[in-house]
Amino acid sequence: MPTTVYLRKHSQVQFEASDFSEPQFLLHVGGLRATSLYAELRARGEDCLGAFVAVFGEHVGGQPNDLVVAAEHYERTSNYALAFEDAVERIGIDALRHEWDQRAAELSVVARDHAAFLRSHSTALENKVDGAYSGIGNTFERVLAERTREAAKRIQKERFESAQMHSPDAASFTSRT
Repeated sequence: MPTTVYLRKHSQVQFEASDFSEPQFLLHVGGLRATSLYAELRARGEDCLGAFVAVFGEHVGGQPNDLVVAAEHYERTSNYALAFEDAVERIGIDALRHEWDQRAAELSVVARDHAAFLRSHSTALENKVDGAYSGIGNTFERVLAERTREAAKRIQKERFESAQMHSPDAASFTSRT
């Protein structure tokens, strides 16, 4: 079945979702500001459909599932990757983590209410214990240790690269070239 994605200025023409994988397609449609805004919304944790419609909705229309596929195609482009990396770098990981927590809280409101109801009314949950479950061996500890080592290596590498960039030898090397 063909996709139903169209540009509002050319509503008689249906585009394939894969057309959005052309690096310049959305840049032409919405401009640099729009493509940067989309990447920033995604970096901050907004879902692809919501961000896509918020930013490109005045230019692009279509069946929601097809818009998701079009957005996913766009997110594979080098333009998107650069804009996303720029947004992440500019915002910073601590601020992003806070925003991600906010997005998760926003998206889980109904489910949290449902969970609260079930906790107080479900007989199937009465004999279950809250808290960490330790009955499955050391899988969690192994994964945690592995991710901790990866984080330590990444931090060490970033510090090394930063020190190299700011060292007097690096400055004299770049001034000689």
